[in-house]
Amino acid sequence: MKAKDHKKNTVLIVRMKNTDKAGLKTLAKQRGLTLSKLVLSCLANKSVPDFISRLKLLDGIGGLVKEINAIGNNINQATIAIHQIKHGRKNEADEYRQLIESIEKYRIQELEIKMLLNKLMDYEFGI
Repeated sequence: MKAKDHKKNTVLIVRMKNTDKAGLKTLAKQRGLTLSKLVLSCLANKSVPDFISRLKLLDGIGGLVKEINAIGNNINQATIAIHQIKHGRKNEADEYRQLIESIEKYRIQELEIKMLLNKLMDYEFGI
């Protein structure tokens, strides 16, 4: 089998205003594309991918993973505290306050994650 030739070997000349060309270059840069790929996407009537936004989205997902891990840690700590209370270990008042604070942090983080996931679903799938 012959390997496909991906080498660019032809030129398309298009006349336009300098401002239009500058606008296309800016858009291509914003999307993380070459000018050539941007124009080809537009000519093929395809949606123009936005790689910069996708990278930001992936960074956001990484942040969500860290938050989920922190929440899991908080839940584990709360479970241990509840287990100790159940078995009659006397807890200091400060331990109860820390438990309540952990639960409140969990609720706040849960709401933030729900909002971020809703934004993600809207962005990627239009849901």
